[in-house]
Amino acid sequence: PSLRQSATNTRRHTSSKPNVQQVSKHPKAEGELPKVREVYVPHHPDAVIVSLDEAAQELRIIADYSRDENMLSCFIGDNKKDMHSLTGSGIIVTWGEEFGGWSYEVFIEALHAGNKQAKEARRLGKLVNFGSEFGAQAPKLAEMLIIPEEEAQLYLDAKMAAFPQAASWKQEVEEEVKHTGIVRTKGGAVRHLAEALMSDDRYEASKALRVAVNFKVQSSAAEMIKRAIGAVWRTGLRFKYDCRFLFPVHDELVFS
Repeated sequence: PSLRQSATNTRRHTSSKPNVQQVSKHPKAEGELPKVREVYVPHHPDAVIVSLDEAAQELRIIADYSRDENMLSCFIGDNKKDMHSLTGSGIIVTWGEEFGGWSYEVFIEALHAGNKQAKEARRLGKLVNFGSEFGAQAPKLAEMLIIPEEEAQLYLDAKMAAFPQAASWKQEVEEEVKHTGIVRTKGGAVRHLAEALMSDDRYEASKALRVAVNFKVQSSAAEMIKRAIGAVWRTGLRFKYDCRFLFPVHDELVFS
């Protein structure tokens, strides 16, 4: 594909002919294997396609920024917690009195025992975690999950209760950009949002606040991938081994 490093405000790579950023690795129907990536073949018969990706990259960046204790406990320490189960355990208590006394530990036990409600709550927890990180509010989340807006708000509240410091950090970012008009990535890149924030269009102004948080997270993640690509080049891996660097896909580097 043709790759562009600097064609987006988010600093993510974009590509065309083909757009490899949208090559799915997930099955489109339950029980089916995803076949779409099989059209990419190695550079000779004895080679294989290798995809290296960052683990929970953007969630880790939020944990680092916010220092949220529950979120940090998912990535560091001897007894790491499962982030989606933390949100899921908050979601499940909204389903009725029978789940009212469920702690995170009880939820994990039920999950490991194959409890259907726990499995569904964790699935929803994962969707809420990722959806809300990209600024999805209750109306959008309700649309994504095909549930009433009131229920979606309960799920968002459960997530905020699970990670209160992360929620506070987002508010701090929004307040800061209101005063300065700019927002920075971890690498120091600046996005200017003053004009959008002062717009008479309330949608544009509120969108700028979501953009500020997203820029600090997604754009810092994009910089990490570019640094990784640079490191691969500087160490000469491309020339030391019989390999080819094919392309980046969001948080992945794909080699043959």
